[in-house]
Amino acid sequence: MLEARVATHRRDFEQALPAWDALAVASGQPMSAPAWTLAWLDHLAPAGAETRVVLVGDDGDLVGVVPLVARRDAGCGLWSLAAGDTGRVAPLARSGREWEVAQAAVAALGASEPPLDMLRIDNAPGGAWSLAWELSLRELWRSRRLLPWRRVAVRACPVMELDGTYEAWMSTKSANFRSEMGRARRRFARAGGVVRRATAETLERDVATYLRLHLSRRGEASDLWRVAAGLEAALVAAGADLLPLGRLRLYVLELEGEPIGALLFLAAGGELMLHNVGWDEAHARMKPGLVGLLTAVEEALAAGDRRLDFGPGAYPYKLRFATGDEPVYQTLLAGVGPRMAGIALERAPRAARALAAKVRRARG
Repeated sequence: MLEARVATHRRDFEQALPAWDALAVASGQPMSAPAWTLAWLDHLAPAGAETRVVLVGDDGDLVGVVPLVARRDAGCGLWSLAAGDTGRVAPLARSGREWEVAQAAVAALGASEPPLDMLRIDNAPGGAWSLAWELSLRELWRSRRLLPWRRVAVRACPVMELDGTYEAWMSTKSANFRSEMGRARRRFARAGGVVRRATAETLERDVATYLRLHLSRRGEASDLWRVAAGLEAALVAAGADLLPLGRLRLYVLELEGEPIGALLFLAAGGELMLHNVGWDEAHARMKPGLVGLLTAVEEALAAGDRRLDFGPGAYPYKLRFATGDEPVYQTLLAGVGPRMAGIALERAPRAARALAAKVRRARG
């Protein structure tokens, strides 16, 4: 039988970090690795959020990790999966044991504080683990005479299968694609352009460049500007651990020594995940985003990576490369009772009345 415990301080799960990372690699989940999760917890977690990391073991062998944050609101416990706003993430479980891990983790969380009244999971894949979590939570809430409720939104997430050589992959593309991409790379090279990878020595400077190029295209009103400092610190912290392993790949495109584009990827277990892209609009003709992406694909194929995940959002540039779509789900699960109803009545009275009517019908 699996044993689960909820760690609230880093010292309580420090020794589990190597096994946690091994699970992330085995699962091909770059953004569920501890280096990324801890950087997010330190620099990007919501104000007032409390760390809750569920460690699930089998006779001392770590078989599951569920990193969460919890907040208290009017006596209710509002929980979410850590780093869920940065890309595809999921609770980690050894292959084939998703149901066991979910049941053990939910049982442990049922005795935690704050109470597990609501769980939000952003940008997570579907599949067995998702169903396991929902059914386990429904069982917990029903045992407490709460009404299980859920809301789900789906977002496209283009992916590209990686196999063979760069030349073989390019031969499968249309003549128009090959011609356009070839011209872009040649134009960039003729202008003296250089594509390089960040190193330990250049990491801090390159992260700042990457964010500046990305955010400058979004306008001053973008919400990302509010978290830019925290995101920069998180990327540097994660990079310190992941860059030497080749699992944080930051490409910078330079023209006459000046950066005109940057792309950031995370990798684990053959899965390469795009974090984001930025470029200087003044050099849009050079197509730095596409040139950098072609370089990343070429190096990923040479390294034996199996798949490139472009992240949520079916943007045209992603679809030109993608070979399929593996949607991510934004799921909100709740056990509705007096505490949750009180908050809803105060903040969304129309929705609260509709929910109350649904509860009455369910109870006959």
